[in-house]
Amino acid sequence: MRREFVLVVAVTLSFTSGSWGADRTIGGTPLGDRLHIRRRARSLAALVRQTRPTFVWADGDMIWVERGEHGRPQFALNRVYQLDGAAESGGWVLLESQSDYVASGVVDFMRENTGGQELSRDTRFGAVYLVVWHARHITGTGPVDCERHILLLCDRKNQWHFVAEGLGAIDGHASSKRIRTESSYKVTWTAEGDAPLAIAATRSTFITAHNVERDDTTTFESERDFALTGKNPGSFAPTSDDYTITSAGDTRQVLSLRLAICDTFYPYERDARRKARMLQSVADAIATLNPQLPRRPAPGTHVILPDLESVWDAARSAAGPRKASRTEFAQVSDD
Repeated sequence: MRREFVLVVAVTLSFTSGSWGADRTIGGTPLGDRLHIRRRARSLAALVRQTRPTFVWADGDMIWVERGEHGRPQFALNRVYQLDGAAESGGWVLLESQSDYVASGVVDFMRENTGGQELSRDTRFGAVYLVVWHARHITGTGPVDCERHILLLCDRKNQWHFVAEGLGAIDGHASSKRIRTESSYKVTWTAEGDAPLAIAATRSTFITAHNVERDDTTTFESERDFALTGKNPGSFAPTSDDYTITSAGDTRQVLSLRLAICDTFYPYERDARRKARMLQSVADAIATLNPQLPRRPAPGTHVILPDLESVWDAARSAAGPRKASRTEFAQVSDD
């Protein structure tokens, strides 16, 4: 995670139009004709002085807070980028995109205006708001929709405080698989004046695999819990491993098969022995982490899962090397 810092400055929106950046590049990627330079400066500090955001964090992410209709807060988000080869002439820029802009390089999160969502309010301390920042990317495997989550506190004196950047969310599509995450937050107010709130968060992951031959889908859902740590601005740290919650009819075998289908090469493997080894690898990993898990767990049981990012590699390793066919041997012999 990038090193975070927060600058508190006056709340004013003051932008001027720039020029279209079709001939400009950032990180070697042309801006094209769908991005507009709203403001530019010779340094990040100069850009902050010009645009006066409420908070700046990470490597130049900015948020402005002002009061809208009926006194409700309104949030504007933007991110600083550096133009290639333009440091001395004003290479630090804020951009604005057209509505149909899709990122294909490092220029992803653009200017966005939103009313945010009030997560919780306490008469003693104020209100916590969730501000969601959207972006869409095109990758080599398909489109990916991304969300960044920013949590802010408005105290009883109407002073704003940067709480943390949250877990965010993604929704990625490939030819036969979709991986989607959702994040939820629960705010608890405490009696401590300098730390009036605690926030617990849960990230839910949904992996959906589509079998083209059978024209059916299998979905595996997992969870991981987090908690806000440190003084403001804080960060979220995991408080649990990945786990899944059983439903009626779930068995150890069903859970293992569902995870193998969604998170390994199991559905595409043609060798029956290799498929069996892959499935057994997933089943063994679940059994090791849950030694007391019955064959048919009760609905609502929390089942600890192996690291979802390593399940694929573990199953492939368990399957072992693929044996060469007789034709392949013959070709090698002829050479």
